Amino acid sequence: MTRHPEGIVYFELFWNLRDPGETIHVVTGPPKGKGTWKIGNTVTRVLGCHGSDGAFARQFEEWRNRRAEHSDTYPERPFIETIARRLGAVV
Repeated sequence: MTRHPEGIVYFELFWNLRDPGETIHVVTGPPKGKGTWKIGNTVTRVLGCHGSDGAFARQFEEWRNRRAEHSDTYPERPFIETIARRLGAVV
């Protein structure tokens, strides 16, 4: 997730294994809240905090494991930042 002049840009888990046009998103709206944020009508939460989604936490762990096992094929940070910039992100 990174800042965007109108909100944020975020990449779904496993984004690089699917169509980036469907897995990378711009969410518009001003950020509100502390710890659990709302951007526009979208709520973001910190994993591991009270009220976390257990299924999402497990999916995140699967993603981390896959990244560790296939680190040689995961896109490097400059490439990811280039994608985010193309969507207008402030990187």
